[in-house]
Amino acid sequence: MVFGMRKKLIPVVASLFFLTACASNTPSEGAKGTAEGSGNSAKTVSVFTSLYPVEYLVQEIGGDKVKINSLAPAGVEPHDLELSPQQVATLPQADLLVYLKGFQSAVDKAADQNPPKHLLDIAPSANLVDADHDEHEHEGHDHEGTAEEHEHEGHDHEGTAEGHEHEGHDHEGTAEEHEHEGHHHDHDNLGFDPHFWLNPNNMSSVAKSITEELVKIDPQNQDYYQKNLQKLEAQMKDLSTLAIDKTKNCKHRTFVTTHEAFGYLAKLTNLEQEGLSGLDPEAAPSPARLAEISKLVKERGLNTIFTEELVSPKVAETLSKDLGIKTEVLSPIETQSEEKENYATMFTKDIDQLSKALECQ
Repeated sequence: MVFGMRKKLIPVVASLFFLTACASNTPSEGAKGTAEGSGNSAKTVSVFTSLYPVEYLVQEIGGDKVKINSLAPAGVEPHDLELSPQQVATLPQADLLVYLKGFQSAVDKAADQNPPKHLLDIAPSANLVDADHDEHEHEGHDHEGTAEEHEHEGHDHEGTAEGHEHEGHDHEGTAEEHEHEGHHHDHDNLGFDPHFWLNPNNMSSVAKSITEELVKIDPQNQDYYQKNLQKLEAQMKDLSTLAIDKTKNCKHRTFVTTHEAFGYLAKLTNLEQEGLSGLDPEAAPSPARLAEISKLVKERGLNTIFTEELVSPKVAETLSKDLGIKTEVLSPIETQSEEKENYATMFTKDIDQLSKALECQ
């Protein structure tokens, strides 16, 4: 509308400079809708996460004070995450990386070589338990399947770097990239079970450490983070109580899964987990192990083998067909299955599935 009007050119240019300057001082999109008394928080805290359950905690605690960048896209198996060069390059720009050291080698390597301003290894606060290799080497070893042999969920784990020398659980890249470029990551040799989030009490513990770190970075919003932590702790307590109550009186106390991701949940509910494979979701069960599971299912009258969203169900489906029983999905909550779902809704669904399969009252 001002074309040809040279006299108006200078005022227009000046106005543009003024508008640009104003725009640079407006809050980022992630900072819109801040809570009461937080109008001075125009800059959000940039947080990178390597695992969906951790992302959930950061979001619930940080709210609109944080901007989350997930290294693990939804729908991708997290155990063998590979990072893109762009992700590694942008990591130093973040205020914080929250990760489980020793679980995802690509993330550990990036954290060492291109660290952000702050690093939070949640291993010390996750109440990790040791993986009992003697009882869970399912590649041809004997496995009696008794409750006593599954007491490994109760072992302490100090969360030291020595105990976490195996990272490899990021969610970036194509299916071809997740073929491990010819090498195999043996998660049964991790030394610890990484699936801490399947006990909501562990989620509360990790949430506290995340809150402490956010307060260090952004002390002016301490009250905001603390209030959100309290709400989250109440939610986790409710989920824990739900799990215990709904599996208290059941006809069966054993459940069968494709791989042993549910040790923390089994310990919480005093149930017994039997996996076709151990901690590595990609490990193929041996014929001997399949025979053991078949015998166990028949002897205990079990009616379900649980599969997962991100692990091929073929072996479980074949075995269940041979046994004349059904398969159902039990989510290890390693990824956000649907946008409308979250950790709390997925955990609740898991408990409902268990309660139904175990014929709980």
